[in-house]
Amino acid sequence: MPGMHLDTNFRTIARQDPAVRRAAPSWLRDRMKGQPTYILDGNVATVNQIRRLKQTDVASITIMDSEKAVALYGQNAKQGLLIITTKASLQP
Repeated sequence: MPGMHLDTNFRTIARQDPAVRRAAPSWLRDRMKGQPTYILDGNVATVNQIRRLKQTDVASITIMDSEKAVALYGQNAKQGLLIITTKASLQP
């Protein structure tokens, strides 16, 4: 997937700060029920990154359900993943 750099060779992803989910704007939060881990351009998103993210900056959003996310990335992905690729990450 273009712009998607989350490496499936890793068996776990870093635990996300719960404040990221609270900081996510509604246009992003409404994409998936529950408390997914937000992945921004291949890395677990931080509060500051999510707060600065504008809908117009997003190239794509991919939703990975919890079962598949846990199988690929371990228990820190048990609520699923919301994988965000920005337009800037697609630039050469």
